[in-house]
Amino acid sequence: MRTRLTVLLLASGLMLALGPASAGAVKLSKREVRDKIAGGWVGAIIAGAWGRPTEFQYLGRTIPAHRVPGYRIARVNRYTYRGDSDETYVEIPFLDALRRNGIGAGWPEWSTAFGASRSKLFFANEYGRNNIRAGVLPPASGDPSHNPSAYDIDFQIESDFIGMAAPAQPGAAIDLAWRMGHVMNHGDGVYGGVMVSAMHATAFRARSVRRIVEAGRRAVPEGTSYRAMIEDVLRWHRRHPRDWKATWRRLERRWNAHDPAAKRTLVESEFNIDAKLNGAYILLGLLYGHGDFERTIRISMRAGQDSECNAGNAASILGTWIGRSNIPRRFREGIAYGRDFPFTDYTLRQAIAANRRLAAAVTRARGGETAGRRWRAVPSPVVAPAFEQWPLTVTDPPEVTATASPGPGGTVDFSVQASDADGVQDVWWSFGDLSGAHGSAVSHAYRAPGTYRVTVWVSDTLGRTATRELTVQAG
Repeated sequence: MRTRLTVLLLASGLMLALGPASAGAVKLSKREVRDKIAGGWVGAIIAGAWGRPTEFQYLGRTIPAHRVPGYRIARVNRYTYRGDSDETYVEIPFLDALRRNGIGAGWPEWSTAFGASRSKLFFANEYGRNNIRAGVLPPASGDPSHNPSAYDIDFQIESDFIGMAAPAQPGAAIDLAWRMGHVMNHGDGVYGGVMVSAMHATAFRARSVRRIVEAGRRAVPEGTSYRAMIEDVLRWHRRHPRDWKATWRRLERRWNAHDPAAKRTLVESEFNIDAKLNGAYILLGLLYGHGDFERTIRISMRAGQDSECNAGNAASILGTWIGRSNIPRRFREGIAYGRDFPFTDYTLRQAIAANRRLAAAVTRARGGETAGRRWRAVPSPVVAPAFEQWPLTVTDPPEVTATASPGPGGTVDFSVQASDADGVQDVWWSFGDLSGAHGSAVSHAYRAPGTYRVTVWVSDTLGRTATRELTVQAG
């Protein structure tokens, strides 16, 4: 018998007051923001290039310490600016689309930019771009029905800049990452980028690496396989706090298993491009690296599989936390800031500057202030997005009807009626202003008048999702 979701749940956690930053605002110095964004970019470049010689050379085994390549700045510049460093150039079209169209940009603008990109792509990114060029647009471009690599690592790799665009505002980073990730990924493939983005945003004010990782954990919904992986890493880290290889061995047995529940592509191979196992190696480096830049990279790299991208994510997050000025000089001196990234018109210097301007725009749009020497950001707590999984058996998505209408006090009321043979489990709204909420009926107050794109995800109990889009006029 089909079930219907008609219960009305008013979401109050994200009812936003109009006006400037409140007394509870997070304060950041302008210099600190600049240093941390630069640290995030530089960290990714350093670790990605360092790990490149071992990428997918060690499958189901760790890299021996004596096999770790030596670090040379010449290799960093050579690798970063040649044509296959996909952890540095894939995000540029998205960053550029946000720069050109503002933070209200979404699937239409991102599709245009990504579809027109000239870069060499792989797996989910390649399928996603090919889908867009064939007229299969987001979120269908990342859906498993069109993208067999939907759970792969791709969006996880290129999501660093999103968290850096929302300093100390992880909720805003999660909303942006959740929407953007569906251009080329789905479910766990998107959650990898959501986790990374939330950790970056939290790193601007976190007191410890553990708090950064905790933000990444809370950014992923309970009941998903990606969340289960995070919980495994944390549990095994508590059990083996000084032995990263012990945790690695347990991860290998569970998350590199020849089982579709563990990885959805290339199941019979030790080669693992799934976001979960590689995301676990990011967490290994952060937790066992204890805030040390070199040790963090070495552990994420030595875990194997995609040793350049996993180390790049871990070092980027740590670089955001400590800032470029605290990355050891031997790693950062001599980096070429003025050369174009492959297939783009952006240099490293320009990418850092664009990311910084985007961070200012996000902060101001949410009611914060960026003038003068200190930024004030309105708090944006961690709220996990929709429950979404790739069912092991084919199932129909929920049937959904969504509406919006003016509410009291200048708010907008949203409601959904949904039905599904498996039962409806979750409803998630993205309000188009870098905030979101759960509930079949929600009321939202916009900070500024204007036209907003609103997207709602409805999930059944298996994690199959359906989306609907609305355009609303506020104010």
